[in-house]
Amino acid sequence: MASTTTGYLGNLADDQKTALAALAKGLTKEAFAAEGLTEPSDVFIWGVDLSGVTDTANDMAPGPTRVLLKFLRAREWDVEKSRAMLINCLKWRKEFGMPTFLTTTFPDSMTGAGAVYGRDREGNPVTWNFYGAMNAAQVFETQTAADFVRWRVQLMERAVAQVDLNAASPTAPETVMQVHDYAGASMRPTGTMREATKAIIAIFQDNYPEWLACKLFINVPGVMETLFQVLTVFTPARTKAKFRMVGASAARGALVEKVALENLPPQYGGLPAAFTPLPTSPSDASGDKIARPAAPVEPVAETVPARGTRTVWVPVTKDQVLHYHMVTTGLDVAFAAGFAPAKGDDASVPKDVADKKSLERKEMAAGEIVAPENGFVYLCFDNAFSYFTSKQVLYVTK
Repeated sequence: MASTTTGYLGNLADDQKTALAALAKGLTKEAFAAEGLTEPSDVFIWGVDLSGVTDTANDMAPGPTRVLLKFLRAREWDVEKSRAMLINCLKWRKEFGMPTFLTTTFPDSMTGAGAVYGRDREGNPVTWNFYGAMNAAQVFETQTAADFVRWRVQLMERAVAQVDLNAASPTAPETVMQVHDYAGASMRPTGTMREATKAIIAIFQDNYPEWLACKLFINVPGVMETLFQVLTVFTPARTKAKFRMVGASAARGALVEKVALENLPPQYGGLPAAFTPLPTSPSDASGDKIARPAAPVEPVAETVPARGTRTVWVPVTKDQVLHYHMVTTGLDVAFAAGFAPAKGDDASVPKDVADKKSLERKEMAAGEIVAPENGFVYLCFDNAFSYFTSKQVLYVTK
């Protein structure tokens, strides 16, 4: 969070400091016990122990400070309302079975609908929701709406577990980005699915305050805009401002604005392991993928005009292996990759790609080419079939 924004760790106005101290002083052991929160795990939330906050109200550690500030911001700095929200959240977590609930397993038909993968450009973990990948009728033959809600809460908790609220730096990430992909999803959700969705929205609003970095809806059909207005009618304006909806033609462009290529899942054009391998040890046994190291070579943006062609020539030597990866930010282009030999000692690039028969319309492509001799590897982006629309391509070579 930018240090210029008040209300966050390291940047509190005087009245905000007063509210924070007042909230902390009211969270005594006796106050927790009166609400049925008697076990150490009852007051442990998002990796932070709140059991001693009343004793350090004027000089709290970063973790408790961040947690309390989330509730204060969510309730516009009203101490009593913030306290009630926090207590209710802790009671809900206890009833939900945290933290042992995190080891609950769910059927593959459900788990395929979401993942925690990578981080956005601000360092926030990202949850991905693939609504088209789930057969709702099949899932709800054996599972209830409550089962689906529990799976979705677990997905959120797995993302939250990758955030260190105890970090000393005031600019450390403390939110989660969400991507909701509606490609292939039914626009007529079953009654059970509607019930589950309504419950999830309510749970997140009540129990995950100030956790949303942004929520990106992609591959959204026009009818979804109306549904969006209905589903968010009671959503606070500040939260709703973090929502963005885009159709299929703008989906990947919106993604790469928020998430670097090395942190995108493969199906969205994420960089192959040849460029930047995944960490050898995921953060937990769930298989969630934490952030990759930054790519050694920044992707290059190339604009291909309507009815035009752009060709990238990369000089190579005999037996050199060149890896390439390309992805469009929107609609497809015709693409080909190949090798062209050098002409004797002439180091100048060829004037054109000799064989364009291999051009295929693609939105993403990756591969490698072994140079049989000194020459050039070419990446050809052809937009001749598009009369009015230019395309943007991101590519990396190594």
